[in-house]
Amino acid sequence: MSARAAKNPSLTEAQVRKIIAEVLDARKAELDEVVARAAKSAVRETLMAIGVDTGNPILAQETFATLRTIARTFTDPEFQADLSHTRMWRKTVNTLRQHAATILLGTALTAAIAWMATGMKVSITR
Repeated sequence: MSARAAKNPSLTEAQVRKIIAEVLDARKAELDEVVARAAKSAVRETLMAIGVDTGNPILAQETFATLRTIARTFTDPEFQADLSHTRMWRKTVNTLRQHAATILLGTALTAAIAWMATGMKVSITR
């Protein structure tokens, strides 16, 4: 029971209900205000954590517009195909480099062995 109802026991049930409703409405408004401030603070801190300047809303909007453009670009099927093609070229070039190095090493070893064999043949026949 509220303080007014305790002081004045002649209040009717309807009056008591009205007083309780007023107190609950006042508490609800206070609670709504606290929740709104907490939510606003949480959103601001989250945005700051990911690098969005909440003090400059125009810049924040530009940042989000840029992020949307980047997201659209990366999810574009044609862009994905271009990335896939570029990856294939990179792998092909790496494979060619490995094969070229193997061929070069094999040629050098074959030349060295042939040179040594020729030298040994010349020294034996003299």
